[in-house]
Amino acid sequence: MTDQRSRPPSVMRHAHHALFFANFMAAKAAVYLLPMMIALLASAQLYGGVELALAIGLQLCAILLGAPLAGITQAYLIQGDHRVADLLLFLTFASAFLLTLLTGLLWVLDADALAVLVVSVISVAVLQNTASTWLRMRGERNRTAWMDGASLLLAGAVVIGIVMLAGSDSTRLATLVFALLTGVLMLVSGVLLLRHRSPDLLARLQRVSMIGLPMMVAGVFAIWLGVGGRILVGFVSPAHLAAYSLAFRVSGLALGVHQLATTAAFPTLYAARTKQADRLLSLFMGGVLAVSAILAIAGPLIVDVVRFSALGAQDIDTFKALVPLTCFQTYFWIGYALLQIRINRSGASKASIVPILLVTAGGTAVILLVAAFVSNEVRLICALIALHAVAYFATAWMVLAKRRLPHRRMALLGLAGGVGLGAIAALGV
Repeated sequence: MTDQRSRPPSVMRHAHHALFFANFMAAKAAVYLLPMMIALLASAQLYGGVELALAIGLQLCAILLGAPLAGITQAYLIQGDHRVADLLLFLTFASAFLLTLLTGLLWVLDADALAVLVVSVISVAVLQNTASTWLRMRGERNRTAWMDGASLLLAGAVVIGIVMLAGSDSTRLATLVFALLTGVLMLVSGVLLLRHRSPDLLARLQRVSMIGLPMMVAGVFAIWLGVGGRILVGFVSPAHLAAYSLAFRVSGLALGVHQLATTAAFPTLYAARTKQADRLLSLFMGGVLAVSAILAIAGPLIVDVVRFSALGAQDIDTFKALVPLTCFQTYFWIGYALLQIRINRSGASKASIVPILLVTAGGTAVILLVAAFVSNEVRLICALIALHAVAYFATAWMVLAKRRLPHRRMALLGLAGGVGLGAIAALGV
């Protein structure tokens, strides 16, 4: 028998790559399928509430924790300052402490069940952000692949367990379990903080926050494109939140192409010259378009095969109409994320902040005004959300073009995708 130490380094390297690829695919498959399992078993209120909570939690973490987490990563990897464990523990403890207080207050005041559920679930998003930062900067990529989806995996495990024990509409029990988990997270992180605290914690936290502030801005916009739709639909048309969330999850299969690009080819995409990068990006974008088109056509048929507890009889037609729209939205969200890689590479990150901020504020304002004064019909709102993603993509492309870095193939694919997916969506509506 050949001893492991006698194997050629190339064999060991290929084995490690194969293990990572299998682990990565398993993690992404779990993250993709778990929301559908929740929708399969849970009521519309419980499923929609969890989706809204995860969306709000991830957006809040990007805003409130994004700067220190980005600064911590830079301090650890670039500046060689490894005194960061206590900073991550402090952020986790402080967040869990505030969420525990707020959940308890809302419960005592007998607030709306959905509001209490949303607040109680946010802690899993906090854990995902702080723990994945720790694992990623230490190079523990196999565990990072799972921790990047920890909020959904933990929330899904809790909801599925509760539903199997107590029925599909166990919203208050789910809220209680998430509140207890938040309390446990607070206690565990607090105890670990006391054991691992280093001097000048608050001064170091302030320093890394200032370092990470510029990097946080781009992250906030990228997260909003992914979660903003659920937040807006939950705000203006809560009755259709479950249908929209499930449609969005179905269209998310196209994200696998983007994740493959950023995992396997990120250094090349980042460092390549414009023409080469445009060619490579367009290959991935073409793959996203193909998957999105298939999902836009075939995705609505899933409800003819599977009975989702989260969708009432009146939601079936709505779901079918929304899938092509969410595929349209996801396509341009991925396109924006791919172009953002090139924006960062070209040093145009600061120049892109104001245009993207205007697009974000203006687009969100238009959606809210239409919902308030014209119509809050969910198909119209989702069409506006999809067009908002187009505006992000176009703005990112123009930022590059203004620097004489036009990605022409990406522009053509954006046009082709808009026409093709738009036509499918129009037929679906």
